Amino acid sequence: SPTDSPAGTPDSPAPDTPEGSPEAPGPRQGTWVWGSNSLSQLGAPGSSAHAPRALADTYETVAGGKDFACGVLRDMTVQCWGANSLFQSGQSSGVTVATPTTVAGAQCVDQLSAGTAHVCVRNTGNNVLCWGSNVDGQLGNGSTINTSTPGVVSLSADFSQVSAGDNHTCAVVKTVGSLYCWGGNESYQLGDGTQTSSSTPLQVGSGAWEAAAAGLSATCALEAQNQGVQCWGSNQYGQSGTGSEELYTETPTTLNQLLGIPQAIDGRGGMFCSLASNGIAMCWGLGSSGQIGNGSTQETNGTPAQVSSPDALTALSVGGSHACATTSAGGLVCWGDNGAGQLGLGTNVALYAWPQAVDLLPSSFSAAWDNTYAVGIRSTWESPDSPAG
Repeated sequence: SPTDSPAGTPDSPAPDTPEGSPEAPGPRQGTWVWGSNSLSQLGAPGSSAHAPRALADTYETVAGGKDFACGVLRDMTVQCWGANSLFQSGQSSGVTVATPTTVAGAQCVDQLSAGTAHVCVRNTGNNVLCWGSNVDGQLGNGSTINTSTPGVVSLSADFSQVSAGDNHTCAVVKTVGSLYCWGGNESYQLGDGTQTSSSTPLQVGSGAWEAAAAGLSATCALEAQNQGVQCWGSNQYGQSGTGSEELYTETPTTLNQLLGIPQAIDGRGGMFCSLASNGIAMCWGLGSSGQIGNGSTQETNGTPAQVSSPDALTALSVGGSHACATTSAGGLVCWGDNGAGQLGLGTNVALYAWPQAVDLLPSSFSAAWDNTYAVGIRSTWESPDSPAG
């Protein structure tokens, strides 16, 4: 998820509050959470939230998985909360973590990626460490044992970027740009042309890569030289983006239908999106909840479709069945599944098939499964909910 502050963050004073309401709150900086709260993934027990709710702690960045989330504090340590049955919230108890709790052993963290039930971070030493579910070897430490303890991936390299997917993980090596993936490979998502899972990193091809997005049994990555996108793995919903109707794309294959020069990529839950330097976002794959963002709810989308946004987009994050992006004006828009209020619009309308404005100016944000997380400024302030008791 993006960490740069978007351009156009207002520094003008807050609008005047109506007369007679001197306590009306003005804009506030904070960490905001919304959507389902089935396992305290909003950071405290209680009801779900259909609009952004303030979290007590303010994080530098946040990343959400399936029913859990993690945040990096200013001191570069990590806290997680929510689901923890596979130790994904970094606590050895194995029970739900009701409030943000420090993950021992995750220090000096400057990048955070949450998969379905595992987390990988990069630290300032350019190491990648992972914890949580390891059923398919997605922690990359040579074992398949779930663990709450962050462990270094078994490849001696300086990493520039890491992406935790559903049951696999990919990371790009600094300078040379080589790409490695590890974990589940039942759908060819590791890119080595086999269906053999690997608990240690395997190199994808021989080229140089800018960034990778590990999704649901599929992977897409940005080429460093040609500035194109290649995808591989499951093609059940067209998520390899090539228009092929084969069930799998066994090796990395180039997408030819992207508008502009791709500069970012993300994917989760059967869909991928790329963002070009001209502000155009394009998505492909599963679209039955409107998450492609082009007004359609077509299930299979085998070629990229442009997200219907009147504004240029500057960063994006793909969730389980929704997506969010920042606009050139600094605002946040979200689209797709809203069954749990994960679009943050204050409604429980089932879905929105094109981008909707959220009352937030984020510096960091993450579309998770039935949730969204963001750090930023909101014009209306709601204090952290007291736990339901």
